[in-house]
Amino acid sequence: MKKALCVKRILVCLMLSGVLLCGTSCSQSQDEVSTETDVNIQKDVYEEKIAYCLQQISDLESQLAAKKQEIYVIENQYQLEIAALEATIDSLKAQTNNSSNAQTQKPSDISGTVQNSQSQNNQTGAEFHGNKFTYSKENGGITITKYTGNDTEVLIPESLDGQKVICIGESAFASSNVKSVVIPDGVQKIDWFAFQACTQLVEITIPASVTKIEYGAFDYVKPSFVIKCSKGSFVEAYAKSWGYICVTQ
Repeated sequence: MKKALCVKRILVCLMLSGVLLCGTSCSQSQDEVSTETDVNIQKDVYEEKIAYCLQQISDLESQLAAKKQEIYVIENQYQLEIAALEATIDSLKAQTNNSSNAQTQKPSDISGTVQNSQSQNNQTGAEFHGNKFTYSKENGGITITKYTGNDTEVLIPESLDGQKVICIGESAFASSNVKSVVIPDGVQKIDWFAFQACTQLVEITIPASVTKIEYGAFDYVKPSFVIKCSKGSFVEAYAKSWGYICVTQ
């Protein structure tokens, strides 16, 4: 009986020890799972914060770039308007001086003044006003100095006053509302900022005769803006070097 009782006590002790060991092991396992879960949660939170910050940085950089572009366009527009006003003032002053001189001259002197004025109009560099363009005669051809029309689809003429158009002048179309422009064969150069800030411009066709395009000619046009040109031409190389969409014909 005593032996049986001892055996039972031993078995009970072993069972209790097993239960205690099992409980301790389960507790440790749960603690490990809990710790791992906490780490994963913290990691997810940090990743979300980083993603949020990166998105904020991207948005702010885009806003900053847009503001810089807006300021640049506005300043350039003001400069163009100021230049136009100054040119108008100079023209009015010149007309006033001519009128004053004409009143004090003898009849014979007046006829001479008219002849001199006509001669000056034929000088190189003098500005002329057409139906949709102002232009000057330089280097044996026509340089378009300003587009004054309202058409959104523009076909630039091959010649004006019997002379070939050879150049699209500085800021000639800048800030205009043109959407499509076709430049004729014979044009050799597109000058500084010629189509700058033409935010509605969708496409432009440029002939192979163009061998020089100055800096900023197409600044601030649409990202989807397309240059159409001849395959293997200077214009194709220019378009690709500046990252413009190029369609060869």
